[in-house]
Amino acid sequence: MRTARAENCLILGTSFVTRIALYGALSLAILELTGCGGTSSSGSSTSSSSSGSSSNSSSSSSSGIGSSSSSSGSSSSSGSSSSSSSSGSSSSSSSSSGGGVWQQLNLPATLAQGGVSKVLAAHDGYLYAGGTGGVFRVLVSSLVANPSDSSLWENLTATWPTSNGTPLDVSYFAEGPTGKILAAAGVDTVDVFCAVCVIASLNPSTLVWSKSNLYQPGLEGRGIDFDSTGAIWVAAQQRGIFKSTDGGVTFGLIVADPYANFGQTTGYIYGLSIINDRVYWGGEGALNSTSLSFQSNTLETGGAGYGLNQYHVASDGTEETAATEIYSVGRQDSNGSVVQHYANGAWSDMSFASTLYWEVHVVVKGLGVHEYYYAGKHGTSGGVAGTTDGVNWSLLNNGLPAGEQQNVDWLTISPLTNDLFISFETSSAYGGEIWMR
Repeated sequence: MRTARAENCLILGTSFVTRIALYGALSLAILELTGCGGTSSSGSSTSSSSSGSSSNSSSSSSSGIGSSSSSSGSSSSSGSSSSSSSSGSSSSSSSSSGGGVWQQLNLPATLAQGGVSKVLAAHDGYLYAGGTGGVFRVLVSSLVANPSDSSLWENLTATWPTSNGTPLDVSYFAEGPTGKILAAAGVDTVDVFCAVCVIASLNPSTLVWSKSNLYQPGLEGRGIDFDSTGAIWVAAQQRGIFKSTDGGVTFGLIVADPYANFGQTTGYIYGLSIINDRVYWGGEGALNSTSLSFQSNTLETGGAGYGLNQYHVASDGTEETAATEIYSVGRQDSNGSVVQHYANGAWSDMSFASTLYWEVHVVVKGLGVHEYYYAGKHGTSGGVAGTTDGVNWSLLNNGLPAGEQQNVDWLTISPLTNDLFISFETSSAYGGEIWMR
């Protein structure tokens, strides 16, 4: 996954995030810092292979970081198991709001009216935003200087995929190793497949979108990432996991139901990312990691009954290097925790009282060594939480109204300036908004 700083960043994704490639230097320095599902059985604690947890390890055949492993075909060899000391996260001692203040951005009318489904802050210095009103971008440095100027936004919709003349919604954004911007275009609903969903890629020189084959009807992309060879991997909500080896022109099916494939209860896939050439994927079940051949699998999340609806991970690893720590987010486990943390060879609940029972769709890594942020909501509670040391967590809702807190859906962070951006449930009254911190 695309790295966001010298110590690396993962999006499941998004997501969702690889080697650092800084395309422009921005002068702004940001100094402030800155759970719904039923219970499911946790992963067992034994493992036949050691975790790949050294930050300088790059074995592509190493086992995943975590607990019980199973095999569907050939087994994989273990990777390096040494782990540098990493801050723990089993509890939090802070619940005060951080020093930054959220402010609303003034958006182009077409973007706002169509609703903002996803946002991505990329290494080229731009913030990308998309929904049924089209896809737009704006320089982060320009937003910082003048967040109220809607004319700063550049419309990228002219060649964006459409259906019956209407721009397809954006279900995921991703940035490739060379800075290419990709997006999953089109969404589906439960048991109603999307017959027009594709993966679109943006030519950085011409700003023209090209689209992939349909692969098969029913693909809503919920995670896009790259392995060390440059192959593109996509998690399709109702259709499984796909892979492209021709730059996203065509995709082929790798596995239709990875949960069932490895002896777990069948379920949809809600996220995917690649760390050290292992595919980390999850959805209506626990977080798993699998070899690129999809022959060996490790059940990762193993803490306190976690296992229902895993959405996203962030880590300090890349597609080529192992992670010393990983954060996994989703719906609550039996303890109400919505975040799990891997460090020092084990997974544990990250129990921050202010965010218990939230539903969290996204977690991102900041520029600091142990700096992470996640966004979610539950009932009348919601917003953004963050840490700069991996121990002390804070609610970061200063300036964010209650309505927006209760409907926050997606979060991205600038890999250049550490600015945070959030979008909201498009079905809510706040679906046409983006806020910056």
